[in-house]
Amino acid sequence: MTALQKAKAPAGHRYDSDKLLSLVDELTTRFRMPNSFERSKMRAVCR
Repeated sequence: MTALQKAKAPAGHRYDSDKLLSLVDELTTRFRMPNSFERSKMRAVCR
């Protein structure tokens, strides 16, 4: 299952912040960020 398919899977289920953050984290790791500091800022914003 691809990350995008996993992201679509929770639709219609109860809100689970830990599961959602895990999916977002997995998706954002695929973004091109200039350095690890930018990646950590992205994770903080998603939280």
